Amino acid sequence: MLTRETEALVSLSDGTQVSARLVIGADGRASPVREALGIGARTTRYGQKALAFAVAHDLPHANVSTEVHR
Repeated sequence: MLTRETEALVSLSDGTQVSARLVIGADGRASPVREALGIGARTTRYGQKALAFAVAHDLPHANVSTEVHR
């Protein structure tokens, strides 16, 4: 990525170059966009794990889900 006063020139993974007035670095924890712009990040470890899953059942629940956090 090359930044200028009025635009950013971004090279995509397929070699295509794109010019834009605004670049949003919504590309994850190890953001190449953030790194290219020299924007630092801080990581905080909470010592927790998470599970994500979908469950189906026969009883009606009115679209209510209860979550328990510690």
